[in-house]
Amino acid sequence: MNWLDAVRATDTALMPTLVAQQIWLHLGWSVVLAWLALVVVQCVWPSARSSTRLSAIVALAVGLWAWVPGTASPAYWLGLAFQAPSIVAVLLCAGAVVRRLHPGVAHKLALDDGAWRTGDVMALCVLGVLAGWALLLDSFALLPLQLYAWGFSPLAVGVIALAALLPATLLAPRGTGWVGRVALVPAALLLLVAAHLPTGNAWDAVLDPWLWLVLQFHVGRLLWKNYKNNS
Repeated sequence: MNWLDAVRATDTALMPTLVAQQIWLHLGWSVVLAWLALVVVQCVWPSARSSTRLSAIVALAVGLWAWVPGTASPAYWLGLAFQAPSIVAVLLCAGAVVRRLHPGVAHKLALDDGAWRTGDVMALCVLGVLAGWALLLDSFALLPLQLYAWGFSPLAVGVIALAALLPATLLAPRGTGWVGRVALVPAALLLLVAAHLPTGNAWDAVLDPWLWLVLQFHVGRLLWKNYKNNS
């Protein structure tokens, strides 16, 4: 086997250990649930918007709930239904938590909303939507290649990283937040290479069904907004 066959091979994937999978399952869902708790509590409880401490307590309580062992943990049931969230989804939720609890820190770290409303982010969202549809077709064996299985090959990591870097380097305005936007997907792939999380497959590191649905909603909303503005 030469080097080209080695990087394209899908039968040499390194899988995460069972302990690492369980840790990521609880860690990932704890971050996602903490963000959801913040969104809900600040929507239904107006006083929580002005009380950072109250919002932080609610988010922390829900996040810790995900670490409860056994069937009492929401992570257990979410893991049965949806497996673990992707690394990109967890990183985005973590940034959203920081943005809601510490707006000043979020601005310094380029995590505020304005830093992410750029053409390169829109291009990344479109790529994510297209990749999700391709994976859905692959799950029904409607593609001439096994796209998801290809995600276990070393070549997939490089190709996905390159595809994510191109919009950021070609379309992104230089300045605050540029490095953070460029590093999002490569950071997820780096964690995949280091710990093989969440499943050892590159697609699972950058995309999951819920993130795919959110990306479709985001892209659809922006397209509708542009259509209304131009009509």
